[in-house]
This record gives sequence, structure tokens and C-alpha cells, in this order.
Amino acid sequence: MAQGFHLHRFDEGFASAFQMLSKLPGARSGKLGYVCQFDAGSGMWLAAAKALGAVRLLGISTPDRIEQAPCVEPELLKTIDLHQVKVSLPQPADLVLCINFIQRLDQARAGDFVADLCKSAPRVLFCAPAPHEASASDENLRWPSFWASHFAKNGYYADLQYRMRIWPDRLIDPALRQNSVLFIKRSKRFKPSYPFECLDVIHPSIYQSLQHRQTWFARQLTRSTLQRLFGESIGPKS
Repeated sequence: MAQGFHLHRFDEGFASAFQMLSKLPGARSGKLGYVCQFDAGSGMWLAAAKALGAVRLLGISTPDRIEQAPCVEPELLKTIDLHQVKVSLPQPADLVLCINFIQRLDQARAGDFVADLCKSAPRVLFCAPAPHEASASDENLRWPSFWASHFAKNGYYADLQYRMRIWPDRLIDPALRQNSVLFIKRSKRFKPSYPFECLDVIHPSIYQSLQHRQTWFARQLTRSTLQRLFGESIGPKS
């Protein structure tokens, strides 16, 4: 075991990664092959791929990310500024992962970055937060249909069967189920039988969570609180 190696805990994040990868075609039979992740962070998704039998791993991380101890051997993680540098793998991978990173790129770089992903493997497991899931470092929040149009320019289209497999799985974080798409390289004659907008769906778990939160806040606004806010205007009329 390499010095500095950190054994991951089987927490919610690893469970989601393992379940997501296990539902890829061929994953259960050990056919993940060479897996590369763009912005791999601590390598948790790569550790999940290794647990499923991936024979080769590579993680590329941006230097500005705050990292935890690595979940895979440190030599498998390379530091490259993905905000600026176009990446070309010496050997194409069998599968590329890009999970919740592209929203950190400005629009000018994002289109080129999708092209980098497509040049790196025939399959890309992609996830990006939808609008209104903002954080301080997110500047390019888009619906999946937006990214699908960029992948289509490179000949990659969504595998809707994969999306149906992960959608009901409660071991996967709802945001990942909602926002993840497996893009596959298709022939030039391929024509999708669906509009890209069909990917823009709110997961019921997220909708229910928002509804419960709104209900909770509403219940905190007791009559006395409303009276303090609005005075006698809410009192009964004589």
C-alpha cells in the first residue's frame, strides 16, 4: 500500500458513487476497464471504480480544490488547471467521469471542456448542478438539455436506459439521480428519438424535500410572529 494512502469510509458519497458505477453496462462483470475522472478530488469515485474491478485509474484534479486525504494511491492523481488547460490523454480511457465540476468553468471554457471529455473516452458519465443549486464557486449552472446539446456537437448522446436505472435507487443521492447523464458516442447517422428537454426533470425526492422545508418555515410563522410583522392588520375585523 502506497504511503499516504487513505482508506475511504463507506459513507453516503461512496455509496452513491458505487451504485452509480455499478449500474453502467458491463460494470458488474468487471468490464469498466480504464477509468479516468476529470477533477477527481480525493479520488472517491475512482476508489468505487476500483472496487468494481476497473483495471486502470487516472484522476485529474485542479490545484484550487481543497482536498481530503486521497482515497486511492496518490500517484494516480495528477494536478492540472482544468480551468485553462486543454487535456488530451495519451491513451483514450474506456470511461470518463465528470461529476459536479463543469459549473465552475466560464462559458467560453465549458464548450471546449466538453470536447476534451469526448476526445478522452467513448462513454462519459457526466453530472452538473441544475439552476438554483448555486454555491459561491458555481458560475455556469445549466439544465441537462444545455449540456446535452454540447455533447451532441461531438457525436455523443444520452443513454436514457441508464438514467432509468439510477432514477429510483435510494442509495444514490437524489441530486446525482436528477442531474447525471451517461453520454455515449454514436455514429454520424444517429438521430435521437427524444428532445433534449426531456432530461430537464426535477427528481421527486428533491421536490418533496423543498416542499417539506417550505412547510416547516411556514409553521414557524405563528400568529404572534405575523402580528409582530404586520401589526393589527391581520386581526379579526369587528
